[in-house]
Amino acid sequence: MKILVFGASGSGTSTFSKYIQSKHPSYTHLESDDLFWLHKYSEKREVQERNRLLLSAINDTDDIVVAGSVLHWDSVLFGVFDLVVFMFVPNEIRVPRLLERERQRYGSLLDTDPKTILHHQKFIAWASGYDDPNCSWNLSLHNRWLDQLSSNTTKTTTVIRIAGDYNLEDSYQKLINDLHTLNLSL
Repeated sequence: MKILVFGASGSGTSTFSKYIQSKHPSYTHLESDDLFWLHKYSEKREVQERNRLLLSAINDTDDIVVAGSVLHWDSVLFGVFDLVVFMFVPNEIRVPRLLERERQRYGSLLDTDPKTILHHQKFIAWASGYDDPNCSWNLSLHNRWLDQLSSNTTKTTTVIRIAGDYNLEDSYQKLINDLHTLNLSL
């Protein structure tokens, strides 16, 4: 099964996709950020190259779980996933997670390095705007994409939504139960 797990930054997509892979070791795990960025968070990879890399990874295995949004990558990716899991966690939970993650990632540079401070401030402002339909990357946009996936007549893509601040096992059990209801399994 080809699985995409996505949601707003800080919603737990990386952690949850790794958890799925830990429960199903035959699955390959892939972070879309590893393909999107040529140099982590500073230089984007060319669109055609990242699409080629993702399609190659997906086609090279029967079972893969990809973490992260590929919404704006290429329309060719529209129907490649069998299952799309959308993680929604409210801003009041996500933003503190992101602040902690940034602190762990950059340490004292968040207090001393002007370039890091500016990058951090822009990132947090951008991530905090997820619920705002005027933000470039937002909940409304993701919901429209999920609706398109659900109504695609060319390929059936199962969409599962996990909304709330669940622990990993509870999120996993919700996924399994929702799939079972649809007579599907991982």
